[in-house]
Amino acid sequence: MCFLHSDDFKEKARKLQIDQIGIAAVKPVDETTRKRFTDYLSQGRHARMGYLERHIGKRLDPSLLFPGAKSAVVILCGYLQAEGTPRHPHISLYAQGTDYHLYVKEKLSALADGLPPGSFRCLCDTAPLLEKYWARQAGLGFIGRNSLLLNPQLGSYCFIGVLLTRNGFDRYDTPLVETPERPHPCAGCRRCEQTCPAGALNEGLDANKCLSYITIESKDERPSLPACCWFGCDACQTACPANAHVRRPGHEAFRATEALLSLSKEKISDMQPCEFEEKFQNSPLLRAGLDGLRKNIRASAPATSTNHQSKIIDIP
Repeated sequence: MCFLHSDDFKEKARKLQIDQIGIAAVKPVDETTRKRFTDYLSQGRHARMGYLERHIGKRLDPSLLFPGAKSAVVILCGYLQAEGTPRHPHISLYAQGTDYHLYVKEKLSALADGLPPGSFRCLCDTAPLLEKYWARQAGLGFIGRNSLLLNPQLGSYCFIGVLLTRNGFDRYDTPLVETPERPHPCAGCRRCEQTCPAGALNEGLDANKCLSYITIESKDERPSLPACCWFGCDACQTACPANAHVRRPGHEAFRATEALLSLSKEKISDMQPCEFEEKFQNSPLLRAGLDGLRKNIRASAPATSTNHQSKIIDIP
C-alpha cells in the first residue's frame, strides 16, 4: 500500500465539513489502558453490557480487528446546537436528531473515497474498538473524569468515527501532553462527580448506576430514577467546565426533529409500536424502543426546576 499525505487527507476532511481530524499509527494500546479496561470488566462496572467482554484482543489491538491496519484516521463531528434551538428537555442532546452512526459513517465513507477497495474499514461505535483512546492518540483531546473525550474546540459534545486503513501516512499526530500551560481539563475539578444525580462517577464510571445506561441500554425494569430522564442524561456534560466555552455550532443533522419535539407522556403512552418505528427509524431512540421509553417515564422523578436540564451554549 502506498503512503498517504496527511495534509491532503485533512484538507479533504475540511471540504467534507468534518469538524476535527487526527491520524495515529496503529499498534496495541498501552499497558495502562489495557489494565484499566480489564479491571473495569473484572469489577463488573460495565453492568450488563456483555458485548464489552467479547473480542477483548481485537478491542486492545486494532490490527487484529482489521488485519494489516497501519493507520487510524479519527474524526469528530460536533452536535451541540445554538442557544434558542428547540430541544426536548428530557432527552439527551446527542439523541435529538439523526442517529449519529448513520451520519458519521457517511462522512467516513466519503473520506475513504478513492482508497483501494478492501484497504479500509469505517467504524462508528459498531465494532470492538476503544474509540476515545484512539481519538486521544490522534491528538484530538483528553479523556475526562466522566469517561468522555474532551476536545479543546467541541468539548464533549462530539461523535467519534474511525477509519482503519492499511495505508501508512507520511506524518502522524501525537497525543496532547499535559503541561503547566495546558493542564488536563479535569485537573483539580470534580464537578461531574458532584453533579451526577446517581453517583455513578465516584472512582470512575460505574454503568450500573449511570442514568444513560439505565435508560438506554438496560432491558430490566427501572429503579426509581433521581432525575427526569426519558432517554439518557447530560448532567456530567452540563457541569463540565471544558464545555463552558464551546462555540462551534453542531451539524444540522443533529437538530431536534419535529417528531421528537412533539413527544409527550400521553403520546408515548398511546403510540403503537409500528408508529414509533416509522417516526423514529433513523433516531437513537430506537435503541431503547417504545417499551424502554415507557419504563423510563414511569421511573423518572417529576420534572422540576431543580432537575438537570441540558444547557445549550450560546454561539455568537
